[in-house]
Amino acid sequence: MTWANADTLLILDVSAFRLVTLDLASRSASVTPVDPAFMSPVFAAGQVRFVAPQPDRTVWLEFPGPIKDGWEERSFVRCSPDRPVSDTVLGSRARGFAGATLAAWPRSLLGVGAETWVVSSEDGSGESSIVALEIEGL
Repeated sequence: MTWANADTLLILDVSAFRLVTLDLASRSASVTPVDPAFMSPVFAAGQVRFVAPQPDRTVWLEFPGPIKDGWEERSFVRCSPDRPVSDTVLGSRARGFAGATLAAWPRSLLGVGAETWVVSSEDGSGESSIVALEIEGL
């Protein structure tokens, strides 16, 4: 869950495939369905590494990937009720073992900002300078 502003709390209900928006000022709630196929890679992995629900009902998740030679391919993907196809915004590799990040190994970092901004390292590794990207079509 995350705060959208001082009065609005966003909750991703992973067991019911929905995004719940609680408006504390008016004591009301709204529910937006989230495509179960979008969340299935996270369920298959058994853990949520990164989630960022947004006020526009877009949900960002970090998808786990296959592990080859000790490296896991990961991707950050967004899903919106206004866009029928999920978008992979960032892909990277991380040292992994059985779906878990190993201690002392870097992992990809992503920050989701307001409107169309996403912040990540230039190469997705989390090790180099941070850059801000404006994502088209958000």
